[in-house]
Amino acid sequence: GLGLAVQSTVERLFEDLRRAPTDLERLDRLERTVDLARSLPFEIDFWKVQNAYYQMLVQLLPARRREADGGFDDAARWIERFRALGEKLSVKVDAPLRVESS
Repeated sequence: GLGLAVQSTVERLFEDLRRAPTDLERLDRLERTVDLARSLPFEIDFWKVQNAYYQMLVQLLPARRREADGGFDDAARWIERFRALGEKLSVKVDAPLRVESS
């Protein structure tokens, strides 16, 4: 019942983020909801969101890092929030995902 409803909400919020992946407000809303879900006295299955998060990590994080390195404060804030979300989803984010240029 409630666990499935929370899981569906997290999945829907992640889909919202995927439609506008650099939107800090959507990212914050998703992170707060995952926080809430983690505080519940029962387990929530995050596997769909974890897989989608990892895809976004691989596809988007390198470009956001380049933007942050170029001085874009929004990109730096996004990376900080995105990494925090990954930790809350139990997705390892430590690995350097820089794309080598040829």
